[in-house]
Amino acid sequence: FRIREVKGPDDYATMREVLSRRVRRALEGSEGWELPDLILIDGGKGQLSRVAAVCDELGLEIGDRGVRPAELKTAGSRLRLRVIAIAKPLPGEQTDKIYIPGRSNPLKLRPRDPGLQLLQQLRDEAHRFSLSHHRKRRSKRTLHSELDAIPGVGPVLKSRLLRQFGSVSKLRAARTVDISAVAGVGPALSEAIATALRRDG
Repeated sequence: FRIREVKGPDDYATMREVLSRRVRRALEGSEGWELPDLILIDGGKGQLSRVAAVCDELGLEIGDRGVRPAELKTAGSRLRLRVIAIAKPLPGEQTDKIYIPGRSNPLKLRPRDPGLQLLQQLRDEAHRFSLSHHRKRRSKRTLHSELDAIPGVGPVLKSRLLRQFGSVSKLRAARTVDISAVAGVGPALSEAIATALRRDG
């Protein structure tokens, strides 16, 4: 999700926005947005308690109480979500810890436990995707802003260049003949783009 309502760093408000939007889509029956069997939080006991507070604020039950969406029948029913958290080990500890709502101490699983390894892979993939997504968005913003100053390059041409080269660094390193091959560019504008980007870079 792109955060729309929260300004500045506020983990609690961000979690509330993401969870409420996610659950709302599930309750509206949006295809592909059914509630997951498990929500995995990257963090420890503190983050899990914050998510629990957000869930309570949204009228959601975490753990095994409450009902699944298909079972909602009465206005007093509370929708159930299963939520756990995974925390990196502290110095001297062997492996990540798993926190479960209502339990004060974390689960201590062996480093080679298949369940723990699956949770670690989920967390790592979420990190990878998030970093890749943010880099791509930042690259698009940078490319558009640098191209804005070049006469003859409008919104349509900027989109074509972005689709073709993907990033400022790749466009900056491209040969003028490759830039001119993009529809609507041509040799003269290709030279102007290359000159402007290399001068700025």
